[in-house]
Amino acid sequence: MKKPAKSKEITLDDALLALRRAMTEALKDEAKNLGQSLAHFEVLKFVAESGNPTMKSLAAHLRITPPSASALVEGLVGKGFLSRESSAKDRRTVRITLTPKSHKLFVHLHKSKASIFKKMLSQLGKEDKKQLANLIAKCTNLKS
Repeated sequence: MKKPAKSKEITLDDALLALRRAMTEALKDEAKNLGQSLAHFEVLKFVAESGNPTMKSLAAHLRITPPSASALVEGLVGKGFLSRESSAKDRRTVRITLTPKSHKLFVHLHKSKASIFKKMLSQLGKEDKKQLANLIAKCTNLKS
């Protein structure tokens, strides 16, 4: 008679990777519903955090070639989420700026992320959530 297979203990690494995959998949679905991609969201996030970056700095941040960055930006310009502005000092330098339409997208994306996290954490009890928050704060050096 065969012995029942022992269930493999889940490591922290495996659990964190699974959490990241689940979050990424949920965000991909949300991006698709909005007619976007995760790459588009990454571009918009970088532009928002950097404040009018150059195409060169965007390409470096994304670790892609400048022509690939231009293609991503062109798609977002065409959809009205970004605008390009040439520098008055150096016409070769192009700065990227957010449009009001992209700000609305960010609000929607933030609400979507919160909803995804809420759904993921809904299986935890109050004490589990508190413990998880404390552990994450400890790992990320946040004050509790």
